[in-house]
Amino acid sequence: VTHYHKNQGGTNGRKGRKGETPTRILYNGANGANGKFTIKVKQETGVMRHYSSRYNMKFASFSPECLSKLIAKKTFEFGENVIVARIKVSNTGGMPTPDQRTMLSFGPVAGVDCDKSGRLFLAARNNILPGEHGSAEEGH
Repeated sequence: VTHYHKNQGGTNGRKGRKGETPTRILYNGANGANGKFTIKVKQETGVMRHYSSRYNMKFASFSPECLSKLIAKKTFEFGENVIVARIKVSNTGGMPTPDQRTMLSFGPVAGVDCDKSGRLFLAARNNILPGEHGSAEEGH
């Protein structure tokens, strides 16, 4: 035996009030004071550090290596595989990178197919201070 149940729903409620019409001309208020963004990091020693922006890693340099025998020509042809090695990154942000292994990821680049996950790790275990360079290595 199959039972079917159907709910037609209720009726609409009453309409709300229209609200009051202002009796005076309205003007914008004065601008407030500018805000300040700060990142606070409490270190294991209890010292509190303040930063105006996060770390931001950018590619500084790299060395492309061609997998085919055409590498002697220093020209990469369409369809050839290229490995990007010896990647150097620069910290252009306002705070150092973490003291632990830091993963960098990059999104798709126009005209480039990436076989890997697009993830790199900073090779140095120590942090990279703002304005400093470091190297990156492929990792999982």
